[in-house]
Amino acid sequence: MASSVIRRNWFGWLSSSGSQANFEDGTLSYFQVQSPGVGSITVEPAAAKTGSYGLKILEAAASASAVYVRRTFAATDHVKVRGSFRSPTEGAGGNNNAAMRVFSGTTRILDIYRENVTGALWLRTLNAASTLVFTNSGQTRGLNVWVDYEFEVWYRGPGAVSRVKYTIDGVVRIDTGVLDLKQGGFTAIQYGAEHPAQHVDLHVDDIVIDPAA
Repeated sequence: MASSVIRRNWFGWLSSSGSQANFEDGTLSYFQVQSPGVGSITVEPAAAKTGSYGLKILEAAASASAVYVRRTFAATDHVKVRGSFRSPTEGAGGNNNAAMRVFSGTTRILDIYRENVTGALWLRTLNAASTLVFTNSGQTRGLNVWVDYEFEVWYRGPGAVSRVKYTIDGVVRIDTGVLDLKQGGFTAIQYGAEHPAQHVDLHVDDIVIDPAA
């Protein structure tokens, strides 16, 4: 099987500290942190968008533990992420399917997700006052529909000076221009939910993560 970390450069500007994974080796070796809890984290054909394998994360809403994986890196104020995700099954209304989250240490700074039932795709950010700010992309996706996304965040200091750019299926849907973020020093990209009792049924494939400024 081919290596999980693939060599072709999807972004065109991937730095020496960037990495890519398509899971074709059939393993979870790309992720330094794996928390299966009482759910499951697997690499399997049913979760593939391209090739033979993709990542599947499954957590029941009644689960007492969190289910997620993380790719970690040295602290940076600028990170770029690309990949594809889909939601195979529906969770409870008012909740969401956690697609991709950006952490600074133990603090979740921002994330993208699909809202259950409505299918709306959202950006959620944490500001300096520790208040969550929600931005609707204006896009919806049904169950079992792949979302190809590119995501880039710049932390530029205190106040409304940072920026997030969120591209969905090749079209920029959110570009905040200036944004108040709680902090920089991003250290991890996560797939799945770090808190218990959240329904997660997520397929992920063709990941690119570049933490270089």
